[in-house]
Amino acid sequence: MDTTYKELESVSTTKPFAILELGIIEDPEMGNKSKWIQDSLQLIENGTYSRIKAISYWNEKWNDGDDIIDLTINSSSEVMDIYKALISSPFFIPNVRY
Repeated sequence: MDTTYKELESVSTTKPFAILELGIIEDPEMGNKSKWIQDSLQLIENGTYSRIKAISYWNEKWNDGDDIIDLTINSSSEVMDIYKALISSPFFIPNVRY
């Protein structure tokens, strides 16, 4: 994220950023999905990436040949519980504010 964030900052010094397909597959061999979601949302909330003003979770599951790609937020109860706990923070608003 650091590299991409710096690239975006070089495009504009003032515009806010949105992540419109934030997601991770459910694959224990690649890492812990719950931890990844927790780390990502906490980095946004704590101001590490202060210009990120909008996120949208990519909640989808599909077959890719013999593999099932599962980005769904309810792929496990642990993932769902972590997401609910973090996204319920007052920092994350449920609707656009004008």
